[in-house]
Amino acid sequence: MGVTRIRGVNVADWNVVYVGDSYQAKKDDHICLDSTAAIFVTLPSNPSKSDRVKVTDIGGDCVSNNCTVLRNGEKIMKLEENDIIALDYATVIYTYLNEEFGWIKEFVSIGVS
Repeated sequence: MGVTRIRGVNVADWNVVYVGDSYQAKKDDHICLDSTAAIFVTLPSNPSKSDRVKVTDIGGDCVSNNCTVLRNGEKIMKLEENDIIALDYATVIYTYLNEEFGWIKEFVSIGVS
């Protein structure tokens, strides 16, 4: 499926991207996963405070086909570990805070398991 960008669409200042393969996220991306296969999303390198990335499972199959969020050298929730989204229809926003905490996760939609 690859990546499809929606041009001229302003959805609360997000850059909406449809993804069916692994993807290198950019600041302000709203990544919509098709989740028909496992996907790797790499968070941006050298983030600044308040940089954000939103990931949504629009395919509804992240329980079977997990999305692994690669931290790209930064922490996620103060841990030096990658994150896994394994809930169908889940939406998670990653917002960069600082070097100590790294990316902070906010669950916008819990989805179903």
